[in-house]
Amino acid sequence: MVKLFDARAKTKFSLEESSKNDTIELIKHVTSSLETIRLSKQEYAHVMSEINTHLSDEQREQSIVSKAIGDYIYTFENNGFDNYRIVGKVPIDSGYNNSIGDILDE
Repeated sequence: MVKLFDARAKTKFSLEESSKNDTIELIKHVTSSLETIRLSKQEYAHVMSEINTHLSDEQREQSIVSKAIGDYIYTFENNGFDNYRIVGKVPIDSGYNNSIGDILDE
């Protein structure tokens, strides 16, 4: 069973043996309430290049990915190659635990 809680919408979700597609749709629903992080043109180009070049095959299959790039950990929705939405950015030395739950709690 997968249990998710959308802190901003104050909604609880529960899935019993759901399919991968149902889980992906649920994650997109939860993350759609998150604000897109705006980056400068230079930072955006660098982050997109790093993501396109260095995502593992396993990460490419995930809907939500966190990746250390430079001095930050970026969390983003993965909507296919070169189609990403940044939903989190924290300094690496902040003690961030690298989970979508932390972003929802902000």
